[in-house]
Amino acid sequence: MFDSVKCYDANLCFKVLEDGNTAVITIKSFVYYDRLEYFKAFVDECFQKINEKCITNLIFDHRGIGGGDPYCSSYLLSYLINKPVKYFDKAHPYYDKLKVLMNPAENAFKGKLFILIDNGGGSTSGHLNALIKYHKLGLFIGQETCATYTCNAASKNFLLGYTKLELSVAQITNVVDVKPLPKNRGIIPDFEIKPSLEDVVFGRDAVMDYALRLINGKK
Repeated sequence: MFDSVKCYDANLCFKVLEDGNTAVITIKSFVYYDRLEYFKAFVDECFQKINEKCITNLIFDHRGIGGGDPYCSSYLLSYLINKPVKYFDKAHPYYDKLKVLMNPAENAFKGKLFILIDNGGGSTSGHLNALIKYHKLGLFIGQETCATYTCNAASKNFLLGYTKLELSVAQITNVVDVKPLPKNRGIIPDFEIKPSLEDVVFGRDAVMDYALRLINGKK
């Protein structure tokens, strides 16, 4: 099925399908706070190969992903945009660099983008999806996410004395630069695909299959 596969680790993988015109970037984590250059190297290599092979279809799979470093997600976004874009509208001062316009990367993707989503995810994942959705950079396939354009972060944890339950209290709110979306809804897919029980039992990836059918002109 794959012409070539390159995985940096369990969370970062790049594949080119046999048709030679479709690539799959799988990212299962943005938690590379201490290894930002490592993450950037993966993204650079992916889009260098996409550019070299003149690939026009890109599937971005980040289902099940949680939060992580906005400097990772914003770096990936720079390869998906076609004009200067601002990442954050409101955020912790640590991310001031993401509150100014960001230019497209040198090898920015110019083809068709398909984003696979599910009802998991959080914080940074929601931010990235909201920006992709707002700027109409691609088609979303799967299920509505549980994260959106705004999230509470920099939490402070307390252990309650009597119950021993842990209380997490957010101290800031990070909001990406999009027109407000409904706070009570996640990112809604363009094509809603809910895996069936049979899909799970037999190991079928209904969401990926639908993306491939779209690419091949078969809905």
